[in-house]
Amino acid sequence: MTFWAAVRTVNQREALGVACLSAARFEVVFPRVKASGRIAPLFANYLFVALGELGEGWTIVNRTLGVLKVVAFGDRPARVPDQEIACLKGRIDANTRLDALKARLVGQGGSTATGAR
Repeated sequence: MTFWAAVRTVNQREALGVACLSAARFEVVFPRVKASGRIAPLFANYLFVALGELGEGWTIVNRTLGVLKVVAFGDRPARVPDQEIACLKGRIDANTRLDALKARLVGQGGSTATGAR
């Protein structure tokens, strides 16, 4: 079984991280939105990657081009709830952009999954 972890990327190199992680056969989620006429990352310098149950592969992710590090608490990758990733995936269109009408801006409060606080 796998779990999701957040990955911090090199500044403005999210696409490089996605390409390299995908080439290494990691499942990656990189949500983007259309803002001010251009497509931008929803979470600048971050993407999400599926890791093995015990965090297998996170040292490989840390050594991937375009990646700074897996977000971790101590010596273990921090887990991102599956329902949050499922919610993001459900809102991503064919071009890996979030539907602008459905996207919730960071700081507006509420939970992405339920809309409740």
